[in-house]
Amino acid sequence: MMGRLRLTAAKVAAVVLDDGADDSSVHSKWALIGKVRSPNTLHISTISSALRPAWGNPRGLLLNPAGDNLFVAEFGTKTDKDRVVAGPPWVVGKDAVLLRDFDVDLKPRDMIFNKMKVWARIINLPFGYMHKRLGATIAGSIGIGESVPEVDCDDTRRCWGRYMRVRVEVDVDKPLMRGVTVYSQRRRATDWFEVQYENLPLYCFSCGIIGHSSIECQNPGRET
Repeated sequence: MMGRLRLTAAKVAAVVLDDGADDSSVHSKWALIGKVRSPNTLHISTISSALRPAWGNPRGLLLNPAGDNLFVAEFGTKTDKDRVVAGPPWVVGKDAVLLRDFDVDLKPRDMIFNKMKVWARIINLPFGYMHKRLGATIAGSIGIGESVPEVDCDDTRRCWGRYMRVRVEVDVDKPLMRGVTVYSQRRRATDWFEVQYENLPLYCFSCGIIGHSSIECQNPGRET
């Protein structure tokens, strides 16, 4: 119906805004915009009750609704904001919380939330691979191509233990990698290494996608 409406020239004339001043309702300097990846619409009080204690009840934190399961989080300090961004995958209940930097020019309905950073473990790598440089290369195949993986290593850039721990950005609309194949130019050999993920939110073990359980899966058996 709206598409058939005829507008007069007066009705389509642009409204000129003097928006150069900082009149925004959000102080974007230390703000994030987030979305709860849930099939149900959650009230802002439910989101706030879950995230405030999880984030350590930072002083000055304001959480306001911006749409269905969409919210804006304003922090009192840059330190608190950075700590939340660097923290483990956040959840409301079992549902993932996806975060991105706030921008006053963003439109809520135009925003795409499909990225999340997670910690992964690459199991049983040879000792010769347990180095930051090689780890970043291996981890690059687990996450989104344009993201730079973070490798948990010591001051000498070496990794220790039963697995290499890496933080990667993943596309939540695609199955998580169950393993990674590595070809060694020196050994001229190919090996496959299992990948395990830490503290995942609601996750389907059938199709490998974050956001629903195996019981709710519409594409069972699809794996990466």
